Order: sequence, then structure tokens, then C-alpha cells
Amino acid sequence: MALGNKGYDQNGKLLVLKIKTKNAEGQEVPPYFQVSEKVDGSWKETDNTGITSVTGQLNNLEVKQKEFNGDIVRSVSVYLKDGDETYLIDIRYSILGRSIINSLINIEDTSKPVEISLYQNKRGYSASAVRSGDDTVSWKFGLDEQPKPEELRDKKGTLVKRDYSEVDDFFDEKVNEFLESFVAKASPLTEDKPVKETKKEKKAPEAKQEPADATDDADDEALF
Repeated sequence: MALGNKGYDQNGKLLVLKIKTKNAEGQEVPPYFQVSEKVDGSWKETDNTGITSVTGQLNNLEVKQKEFNGDIVRSVSVYLKDGDETYLIDIRYSILGRSIINSLINIEDTSKPVEISLYQNKRGYSASAVRSGDDTVSWKFGLDEQPKPEELRDKKGTLVKRDYSEVDDFFDEKVNEFLESFVAKASPLTEDKPVKETKKEKKAPEAKQEPADATDDADDEALF
């Protein structure tokens, strides 16, 4: 299935893809795309299950922020086009999500079809691979080139959480830079609609993949 597209044509079909790493019972499962389409004014899940890859021509990237349960959820919407279908993949900033974005913004030839694949690596973590044509796209920025998340600790020095705000600011900036370059090259992205903000990046080797707290399904509802 070529779940792909290039700019949202109002006369075509728009499908929304969410990255899932948990089942209905909240148990970890190999990552996959949940596919939804609008039926009678409401978004409904399709019968497509077990979708682990999507392919199409990159048409647009949009940096987004939304509030969910008092928290700000940040993401990048990726638009791919395949024929008369457009695929909107809203990728939340998470370990897995940043890995995908880091590779997408490292694509040099946007005229080639893009494939985003999800899989579970040998360490049991959710991972991704991005291809441009026949080539695998690596990360644009290695871990040593990215800001480090701030570690928040309690009075006893125990790690409570990591604050990725500075990391996300960095990727917002890089996505926007990528998009500016994209438009400047008179990319096909501009054929269907104006393009917005974007970033550029690569994919980390499997050894660098971190645990997939990357896709907390509870936050998916905040994206739409």
C-alpha cells in the first residue's frame, strides 16, 4: 500500500496517519500507522490495519503546537501525495518522532518518492527508516550536534523527567530552514498549495535508538 501523497488536493482523498506503539490495553506493540479518513464529517479509522510504511512525494511540512490536558504538544505535520490521495502524518516530537523528522529534513532531492517505515529494532524499541528513492536517508544532525535535554531532579537527586523544550526549539528552527530551501528550489511542493515551515534531518543508526517513550498514544488526540 502506497499510503503516500504530495499536496492536499481538495478534490482528492485525505487520509490521516497516527503513529501507534501501544494496543487498546496500553501494552507496547511494534509500531504501526493507524489510518483514518473523514466519513460524514467525522474521522473514522479505516479497515487498514498493520500498516508499517507510507510512500509518496513530499509536499509540505508544518510545525504545530496544541494544548492537551494543560500541556503543550508539539509536532510536525508531514504531507505526502500519491495520485489523488494525500497522506497527513502528524508526527509528535518524541524520540521516535524526532528521528523521522531528522531524516526528512536531510532529503536533498524532493522530486523522488519518500518512504517512511516503522519497525521494532533488535533491542525491542520502536524505530524508523526513511528512504528517498532507492537511498536510505540518515539523520541530518547527530546526537552530539543537538541540544541536550534538561534533566529535572528532585531534592534527593533522583531523575524525575527530561525537558526537551530546547531540543524541540532546535528542530522547529531546522524544519523551517529546510522548508525555506525547499521553496527556494521551486520544489514540486508548491504545485498544489503554499508551503509552510519546516526542518531537515537524518536517521540515527540502530545503536543510537532510544527507548520508545517516543510515541505516547495518549497524546495523539491532541494533534487533531
